[in-house]
Amino acid sequence: MQQEEGLGNGISSPVKISVQELVRSDAKNVPERYIRNPDNRPKSSEIRLVSDDDVPVIDFSLLARGDEDERKKLDVACQEWGFFQIINHGAEEAIPKMKAAVIDFYDLPLSEKNKYAMPPDYFEGYSQDNKVGERKRDWYDILWLLTMPPHSRNTKYWPLTSWSNGKYKGLEHRVVANVEKPRISVISFVIPSDEAELNPLKTMVDDDHPPIYKNGVKYIDYLLYANTKETEEDKYVNNIEYLKREI
Repeated sequence: MQQEEGLGNGISSPVKISVQELVRSDAKNVPERYIRNPDNRPKSSEIRLVSDDDVPVIDFSLLARGDEDERKKLDVACQEWGFFQIINHGAEEAIPKMKAAVIDFYDLPLSEKNKYAMPPDYFEGYSQDNKVGERKRDWYDILWLLTMPPHSRNTKYWPLTSWSNGKYKGLEHRVVANVEKPRISVISFVIPSDEAELNPLKTMVDDDHPPIYKNGVKYIDYLLYANTKETEEDKYVNNIEYLKREI
């Protein structure tokens, strides 16, 4: 990864109090800015427990060889689940090393992590949830490390649903906090250029499935819309609805 000017060079914005430090100092009380409204909290009626055997498993090595049965399994997983587990992907040795590196970073003192704090004008480095306005903050600390291409940016609201013309599920990433131990997620995003237009794939549109999303919405316009929502109730689904309306 190429080192960009501004990351860890003294012009970044240090994290004053991280979620990690809040837990270490007072594990029983949560600051108001992190407490969600009751209507926006996970409900037991909305949570369906599944076993590991239930989650779709896709063999990437078969996909790479063009296996038709595996392609059909992927199609079903995208329609019915919106996520799946991949095996035989070729990164089996790298994943444990990546997890260990993440744990080592967060075990550093706050002063050391702040050497890599996210600058105010660049989307890379160590930071907290940076929501604006009245939005409640999420209970996490984050380390953004951009890979190729250099202009990559956050795709938390990447509209997969519009690509598939509503056929494939695009899920909101939401996790219930574990009160017993910390949780680590390592997420890789695939990002288009700012000027890329978000249109359904041609294979997802026919006479029986006409386009339901507006053609020609630029990725940068969608991203700006999603990142300027002011309240915690403005979720992913509402951002997708934006693609059905005129800008």
